[in-house]
Amino acid sequence: MAAIKYSNKPDALFFPIITTRKSGKKVIKTTYIFKKIQILGMFDTFVALLTNFDFKNNILNKNIKIGFLTATDPNDRRSWSGTHYFLIKTIRSEFPNTISMGPINGGYLLFFGRIKSKIYKILFGKQFDYHHSKKVAKHYAIQVKKKLIHHKIDLIFSATSSSLIAYLDTTIPIISLSDSTVARMINYYKGYTNLTPSSIKQANEIEQKNIEKSTILIYPSQWAAKSAIDDYGAICEKVKVIPFGANLINIPQANTINFNKNLDEIQEVISQLNKLLYPSNYIPSVVLSE
Repeated sequence: MAAIKYSNKPDALFFPIITTRKSGKKVIKTTYIFKKIQILGMFDTFVALLTNFDFKNNILNKNIKIGFLTATDPNDRRSWSGTHYFLIKTIRSEFPNTISMGPINGGYLLFFGRIKSKIYKILFGKQFDYHHSKKVAKHYAIQVKKKLIHHKIDLIFSATSSSLIAYLDTTIPIISLSDSTVARMINYYKGYTNLTPSSIKQANEIEQKNIEKSTILIYPSQWAAKSAIDDYGAICEKVKVIPFGANLINIPQANTINFNKNLDEIQEVISQLNKLLYPSNYIPSVVLSE
């Protein structure tokens, strides 16, 4: 793996088209948008990752069984804001024998975990991340194991599913994709602020086990990839940075879009989104560039 030039600030996850032009002129680079528009950036990069595996001496066989693993239903366009849906759709376009292994039922453990978190918040002003609790993760592992046996999977593609992988007993190769790590999210995102010490410990343990079990780790930004290496000791060679693309059903042709129209409005929308996406200690400056 080529050396990664890390940044101490997160990339603009939703807007990989944004770069800085020295002149400050507000224009958009058409070619850059449409090179990055596919779901995993350049999809051939993802396909190339599969050459790291030897599926019984049948590398890149279109008929390999890929288990697309998510806690939610990836066929639901609301799952992870549509990203799960477009990921599995894109992978199936290259590997038709891709099986949806979600949703995975958290059952009563998630229900009581939600109640526990609310009680902790009322009594102690703390939150409990029940999605990253050991009890829930072990419950998930039992269900996933049964599905693996039933479907006879060759490769697991885990999309934001560290809790499903952490305690899973399997020798099947795992590609794990996530937009961040627990270490990055703690006290950065609202849902991971003021967690109890026990919750932080369990969440980090689950993240650690997921990283250790995964054969390849995919992140959309250097910010997230650096955390996997620095905070959890991930092996550099198995960490890949592949920017996310846009979740579009019909990708428009570049020549059908007027990029010089309403640039001020576009700039304002992106600025407002950045204020929502990032905390007050880091609001990136946004300049549309050519």
